[in-house]
Amino acid sequence: METTIRELEDHHVRVHRELLEVLDELYLARKGLKAHDRSAMVQRRELQCSMATTSPIAEAMTNNGKLEARLLDLMQQNYEKDGSVVRHQDEKLRLISRFTEERIKYGKLLQRIRPIAEEVRSWTADEIDPRKEAVVDEGERYLEKENETLRELLVGIIMQSGYQGTNKTVDNWLEFLEEIG
Repeated sequence: METTIRELEDHHVRVHRELLEVLDELYLARKGLKAHDRSAMVQRRELQCSMATTSPIAEAMTNNGKLEARLLDLMQQNYEKDGSVVRHQDEKLRLISRFTEERIKYGKLLQRIRPIAEEVRSWTADEIDPRKEAVVDEGERYLEKENETLRELLVGIIMQSGYQGTNKTVDNWLEFLEEIG
């Protein structure tokens, strides 16, 4: 008898786990997310398990005393964890949206800068007049410092965002900035 109950419980756990995995895939498909986004599946599963444990706890709260207090405490902890999971999920979605917006801005800036970069690359050292270099006024020095700052900022943004080595255009930019810097 004890073995049969244990086998049935094990079978129930396996079936429930499979059900949760299938529900996760359905959730991801409805949200338009990729199946490889396991963090969303884990968070969804935590919420499902939380809901699955809350119902039996509520039913078991017929006993007064320490057990009821303990169950209420567990339910409160469960509620707080649910809130934490939801906040993390919302923050993740907000960051993904922001990343997408910034990626679009980056693409637009890249399109605007390509013609300028090609023009600058076409310049040669022979085209620079040595007399003009001697007559650099204060405004030109300021612009040179500003350009150097922008170059450093661009390199920093590329390195910090992890784009180095991900795109040939970005790598070409880094090489170009290294050559002129």
